[in-house]
Amino acid sequence: MPSEINWPLVARLLLTSRAIDRIEETELAPAGKVVYQFSARGHDLAQILLALHLTHKHDAAAVYYRSRPFMLAAGPGGTVEELSVFVAIGRKVI
Repeated sequence: MPSEINWPLVARLLLTSRAIDRIEETELAPAGKVVYQFSARGHDLAQILLALHLTHKHDAAAVYYRSRPFMLAAGPGGTVEELSVFVAIGRKVI
């Protein structure tokens, strides 16, 4: 477990998540580019702090539709090969 919290990193992740929320709410949803928009606001700080404390190789977490702050803090993980599947899927969807 990290002994000290990197507050500048926490602030950057929190503001990034909120900026994405704002873009979804003010641009993407009104333009019909996203079907549903669920804000992560109010869940963000706790999720970021939790993700930054999951450092043991056996630590695990499940995510849900409002887990963007957690995922931003945890990072994608996986190998390049594993992550390339998501890139390929994204290309087909878009």
